[in-house]
Parts: sequence; structure tokens; C-alpha cells
Amino acid sequence: RQRMHARIAEALEKETESKVHLQELARHSMEGKLGAKAVWYALSLASQARMEFSHEIAVRCFEYVLDERIGMSGDDLCRVSIDAADTMLALGLPKRAMRRLKDEMEVTRRIGRDLKGRMYMQMALSCQHQGDFVGQEFYCRKGLQLFRGVPLSEKNLTRAMLYAELALRSAVQSHPRRGLQYLKKAMDSCPDTGSEVLSGRIQSIAAFLHRVACDLKPSLLASRKAESILSRTDEYYLSCSAYSTHGFILMSLGRFAKALEKHKQAVQMSDKSRSVIPRAQ
Repeated sequence: RQRMHARIAEALEKETESKVHLQELARHSMEGKLGAKAVWYALSLASQARMEFSHEIAVRCFEYVLDERIGMSGDDLCRVSIDAADTMLALGLPKRAMRRLKDEMEVTRRIGRDLKGRMYMQMALSCQHQGDFVGQEFYCRKGLQLFRGVPLSEKNLTRAMLYAELALRSAVQSHPRRGLQYLKKAMDSCPDTGSEVLSGRIQSIAAFLHRVACDLKPSLLASRKAESILSRTDEYYLSCSAYSTHGFILMSLGRFAKALEKHKQAVQMSDKSRSVIPRAQ
């Protein structure tokens, strides 16, 4: 059977438009155990599947790559595990995401500071999706320990993301002042370029924190900024959250018609992304 799949993959490769057959090429290459070639097709299909919100296909491809580990450096495999975990969260599989991340961290011992911080960040998100906010804070702090001694003036996207998650944890604990302090550190660490998504998330968390503090005017301003920034990105999960947060604040202000409009936009966005958590919200 394995040889049959390998022959089919070789026949498909001879087609001039190989991109048209990407899904079949990836499937038969993986089943045919074609080594590095199968890994390359699996990653290509995973990238395409994520853009099309075909999360199930993407997860299968990522897990194949992580299991085979052919032609990939330790850093590459860590990045794949982060993408795999992120896709699993979209499917509502946080425990599976956490196992993947932990397994990869145990196998790949030498991981650079920034990449290791990203992995801790993804672990914190996995805990958040499980409702384990103690675990979320634990992994955020482990990530931030990697940057101990590095001044805030040295911009770093990963450190900014970790501070933003701690701010969200403070909001859940009803400690808005502490959360705003963390957000200040997140903004100070945020690079000037390439951080639009994080900037939008920071504004969304700020809106949540001000709402917890019953300070609705700055909450509304922050939610508008978050919506404006995130609506221009491909991060549909965060865009959905921004619309939803904006809607809740408008409800608190008694603007029910506008709030309903925002919630409808959030529902449309969640249906498009096929992610479990925003659809439930």
C-alpha cells in the first residue's frame, strides 16, 4: 500500500499544475513515506488549509511533520509545534495543544530565548482555553524570566505578548489597575513595526480592563481602536473578540441597537473563521 501511494504521488508530480493537486500530493506523499518531500508537501498543505480555515486538515499535516521530524531543525520543529497548537486551539483542543508543546520542548533542548518565550506564550494560551488561569500566569512568568535583565527600551514582540496575557489574567481576577500596568509594559516592549495584531489586542484588553473598572468612556475608545486595527488584519479570532467587546460596552452604555449590530458582526466573523471559542462567544 505504501508503494502504491508513492507511485501515485510521483505521477501527480509530473502534472504541470502541481498546486492544483496539492492536497492529493500531500496525502499520497505522507502515506507513501516519501521523507523530506512528504514533509514539504505537508507543510505547504497545512499553510493553505489554515488560510482556508480547514483546521482539521492543517492539524493532520502538522502532526505528520512533528512525528516524522525529517529534514527539520530543532527551531523549525518548535515553530511548527506553535502553529500546530494554535490550530488545535481553533478546534477547541487545548489539552492536545499543550501536550504537543511540552513534548517538543522536552525533545528540543536548545531553544533560543525568543522562540522559547513564544512556546511559553502558546502554553499560556492553551491554559487560558482550558480555563486554567493559574497555569496561564505561570507560563507567562516563565516566559518573561527569559528576558530578565533585558531593558524595556529593547523592543521585543514576544515579551510584549507575554505582558499582554498577564494583563488579561489581571482582568479575569478583577484587578484592572494591575492589568493596566502590565499593558503599559506591553506597549513599551512593542516594536514600532510588524506589531499591528498585538497593538489591536492590547487595545482590546485595555477596553476589557476599563470596563471591569466601570470606566466606560476610555473603555469605549479602546474598543473602537481595537476594532479599527484588527479589522484590517487576517486575525479573525481577535477581530471577532474586538467586535464582541465593543458590543458589550455599548450595551453597558444603553446603546442596544448599535450593540446588536456589533454582536452580529462578531457572529459573522466567527462563522467565517470556524474557530470554536469565538463561535461560542
